Amino acid sequence: MKKQIVALMALIVVGMSSCNKDDDKKNVAEEKPKTKVELLTSKTWNMESISVTEETDSTSSEYEFPMPGTVTFKTDNKVVTKIAGEEDEVSSWALSEKGLVIDGETYELLELSETKLHIKEEIVEEDEDLGRVTVTTVIKMSH
Repeated sequence: MKKQIVALMALIVVGMSSCNKDDDKKNVAEEKPKTKVELLTSKTWNMESISVTEETDSTSSEYEFPMPGTVTFKTDNKVVTKIAGEEDEVSSWALSEKGLVIDGETYELLELSETKLHIKEEIVEEDEDLGRVTVTTVIKMSH
């Protein structure tokens, strides 16, 4: 009888320890960080604001304004932008070593997390009258 009780207890202990290992594996899988693609495509992003800075050799100006709308990155590399009062825009997107590419324009990823997406584009041009002109655009989005 004692052997049966000991054997039964051994089975229970082994069963419980194997359950714990399965639970640990599930927790590790749940804690695995999302990839950039998963972060971008998991939900629709709410546009918060756009800031534009224009700098020349002699002047500098900065504008920031709210931008009501949404951006949805789809797994088929299409991105849908919806801005109130405007027709929906469908573009293509991809990730590169330099950042997020939307319709051929490369944006630096300033921040990408579960709740925030901040991107920046910088364009430098030469102007006859103003000289070198640098336009920096930062778009802030969130979930």
